[in-house]
Amino acid sequence: MRYWKALCAILIIVALAIPFNAFAARYEELSVTKLKVGTVEGLNTANPFDLNSTGTITASNIADVTREIYFPMAGWALDGGDDLDEGTAPDIGDDDNIPSITWDNSGEVVAIQQTFRLPSTYVSGLTLYCLVSSDTASGATTGIDWSLWVNSTNLVFDAAAIAQTGATCTSGSLDVSHEVLTLTIDATGEAALSAGCWVTINLFNATTHATANLELKGVTGTFAATQ
Repeated sequence: MRYWKALCAILIIVALAIPFNAFAARYEELSVTKLKVGTVEGLNTANPFDLNSTGTITASNIADVTREIYFPMAGWALDGGDDLDEGTAPDIGDDDNIPSITWDNSGEVVAIQQTFRLPSTYVSGLTLYCLVSSDTASGATTGIDWSLWVNSTNLVFDAAAIAQTGATCTSGSLDVSHEVLTLTIDATGEAALSAGCWVTINLFNATTHATANLELKGVTGTFAATQ
């Protein structure tokens, strides 16, 4: 009787061990150590379960991209540090139901300025876009000129502005529509810029018409940046 009980115990242990061993073998088969994972780019689109192929990085994956900078209209100040308001020249107000900084005529030449930091991803090609209009139809005498200062940590204040080439309107209907003027930095200005530096932009009224005004209604910028 004693041997019979021992035999039964052995049979029970064997019966339990067989399914456990089968499960363990299956787990080992599915173990992540058995998977060979390639790059995401290397996924086989024909067979998405094939993870053994490899991909390549092309020039388009690492090419510079264009980023944008926005200049709030309320962030502009008069050259010299005074605030813009309705009593200054230029003044800030409303033209054609749009917030506007307005030089009333060619005699108003005080610049407006705003300071910003070039992002750490900056590479080259700072360009400004200015949305303008006028109370005079012809844009042949309406334009914007500009310059910039560059400052960085532990460098003596930049004492001299770097003059840039302005732009003149070509529209013949500036009194009822807008034109976007493009201001592109030149080689001298570009050489002074570097990622992380602080730039002060000066915008001037370059209108030569004695009575035509210049209405500046928006400014943005673009530059080439690393990805």
